[in-house]
Amino acid sequence: MVTLGSAGYDHGDTTPSWSTIRGVLDCPAQARWASEQPREETAAMALGSMLHCATLEPGLLRQRYATPPEVVRLPGWEPIGRRGEGYCMAALPGRHWPRKEDALADARPWGWRSPEVPMPPAPDGSAPGFSREADARAALGALVSGTWTSPELLSLAERVGDEVRALLPGDTAILTEVGMRGRLEGIAARGCADVIIERAGGRLSVVDVKTVAQVDARSVARSAHAGRWHGQLATYAMLARQQERWRHVAVADVRLGVLIVQAPAVSDGGGVLRLAPRGQPRPHARLVWLDAEATAYAYAQARHAWRLWRDCVASGRWPDHAGGLEVAGWQERDVAGVEEVEAW
Repeated sequence: MVTLGSAGYDHGDTTPSWSTIRGVLDCPAQARWASEQPREETAAMALGSMLHCATLEPGLLRQRYATPPEVVRLPGWEPIGRRGEGYCMAALPGRHWPRKEDALADARPWGWRSPEVPMPPAPDGSAPGFSREADARAALGALVSGTWTSPELLSLAERVGDEVRALLPGDTAILTEVGMRGRLEGIAARGCADVIIERAGGRLSVVDVKTVAQVDARSVARSAHAGRWHGQLATYAMLARQQERWRHVAVADVRLGVLIVQAPAVSDGGGVLRLAPRGQPRPHARLVWLDAEATAYAYAQARHAWRLWRDCVASGRWPDHAGGLEVAGWQERDVAGVEEVEAW
């Protein structure tokens, strides 16, 4: 697997990308507002980023994701003694306190035990430790690089990455995290394609990795519709053909596909990304190619969205679309052929 990487692709760049403009298809006013808001990272989004890394940049996984030592109560910080006789603590030998409350006020019972990540010394040079659990976690977070991840989740991500990469063809050049810039419908645009496969005969395959909670056909179709997967793939394809490397490739020679990965449920309690306690779904990944009809729809959706964004910017008018209860075509097909019932 050849890795181009996303060097030069600045995620802070204000040039529109598909994630910026796709909402214009539902409500331009909401899309513009969302584009101006800081991105809020959720546990599910963090998992998606982790699985992307495990799949497309496996060599960087353990650099970006770490399993830090567990923050625990350290031994030796329990006051020992009796009221009226004074108290001492094993962690601070030679010191005595008249009251237990005084001893506890000087105690630093929180920390971790790890040969790889030693605790910093206390300010006065005595036994290391922290007064509060939150202080210990903050200090550990400053010492451990990468996102905190449980060992179980990190191992699962590595296994998923291996399984997903095995679905990609092995006899062609595969480029991952391909940052691109160009112009779509007359305006500047950018994108970062998950996978571009250079196929024999000067053809291309553009593949995006998608994590979903359920991998049955109905759930995937709904996720694709809600997430505008088709337009995203077409956007990457149109940008790819503007790059010097692929200018010779015809539209008909670009294939679009999605690597669908069933994601486990995760939580980020205590600042550590970990598997949620409830049962996990069946591990599953598959590569799905768009047929001719879906490919045509992808390009139509992408062109429509980019034109809408262009026109809203030019006019300064961002409609606040009402409605939302219209019956979409895929909904009509879902009940096609159902016989009428005369009475309920």
